[in-house]
Amino acid sequence: MKKTTFFSLILILSFFYGYTQSKGELILPSETIEIKKIKKQTPQWRILQIAVIKTIGEHLDSDLLFKTPKGDGYITSISLVFNMKGGIDTVYFAEKMSPQLKKILKPNAELVAKLKKILPFPDFNGKIVVYPILFKWGYDATLNYGEHFLNDFEGLWPNLDVKDQKKQIILLRPYINIFHKSEN
Repeated sequence: MKKTTFFSLILILSFFYGYTQSKGELILPSETIEIKKIKKQTPQWRILQIAVIKTIGEHLDSDLLFKTPKGDGYITSISLVFNMKGGIDTVYFAEKMSPQLKKILKPNAELVAKLKKILPFPDFNGKIVVYPILFKWGYDATLNYGEHFLNDFEGLWPNLDVKDQKKQIILLRPYINIFHKSEN
């Protein structure tokens, strides 16, 4: 009798696990995230990635970035909420960004205004795009996973306003921004 109950319980749990897997949902203790399988990133996605990284690169404090100790790196994400016309409506920066990275990136109203000027992307109408970025020295083969790096990693997911929580979220491929000083 005990074996039958045990196997029945295992079978029921397997069914529910398989059912949630086929629905494409990941259930976490505090929230539910809908995961959409995307076969291939379109050229629009790549253009958006380049436009965002170029805008950030023109805004950040490169002198402070070059003072980053060898082996250190920074990881962050920028989340863009697109309106129904494909323009950037709201920008979320990683919530737990380290103080060093905040000084380098300067995630302020000026950067938000620059990001909002990026041309519209109709592929993203009414959606949120999460764009993870890693900043690291180009010649370093290793990366120090110190406290600031782990805190930055922990804060990658955006803390969305209630109005944005039901929108479809698209996770772009992470971008590794390899920086180096040019020697003249």
